[in-house]
Amino acid sequence: MIAGVLALSLSGCGGGGAGWQMPPPVVDVADAARQPWVVEYQASGTLEANNKVDLNTEVAGTVSRIQVREGDAVGRGQVLIRLKADKQEAQLQESAAGIAASMGNIQQQKADIRQAQARRDSAASKLKLAKSELERYERLYADEFVSQLEVEQKRSGFETASADYRESMQALSAARASFSQASSSLAQAQSSYRYNMALADESLIRAPFNGIIGQKYVDIG
Repeated sequence: MIAGVLALSLSGCGGGGAGWQMPPPVVDVADAARQPWVVEYQASGTLEANNKVDLNTEVAGTVSRIQVREGDAVGRGQVLIRLKADKQEAQLQESAAGIAASMGNIQQQKADIRQAQARRDSAASKLKLAKSELERYERLYADEFVSQLEVEQKRSGFETASADYRESMQALSAARASFSQASSSLAQAQSSYRYNMALADESLIRAPFNGIIGQKYVDIG
């Protein structure tokens, strides 16, 4: 048999004896305090809008202009796409011209009414004077201060004044009728304009609410 030797090695032993002790451990010390703790998670998902709509035109037509791009922020009522609407625009311009013409006609009719009223007022004054003169001459004739001829002259003047007054009233009535007709024409022109405006507006695609443009499926033409 071979006798072995067992050696025991103790690190850090310095000098034996009953009074030896381990050195104190080194410890980091810090004051306790509240601090934010951020936890981040990574995950895949899909975002879905609160309001989403696919926009279409009310009428068929050719796209003439696209005023937005994908990803643009838009406001409610903003025009996004314009369709070709030459016919509607021509009708709208025609209606606008009709309104302008009707308003000009109304102004002329108002001037005619003022003129007819002035003529009526003048004829009424002349008639009143002619009637007063006739009555005065009839009293003078009864007292034999004037002749029959003078009375007849006053009566003729009264009849002429009466005829002028009737004509002035007829002219005023005709002017008022023309004004009423012009007002009716203006109302029709305005109604036609609103109708054609609605038709022209149908060629526009507007944003129904505030949002972001998503995918665009149309091109010019």
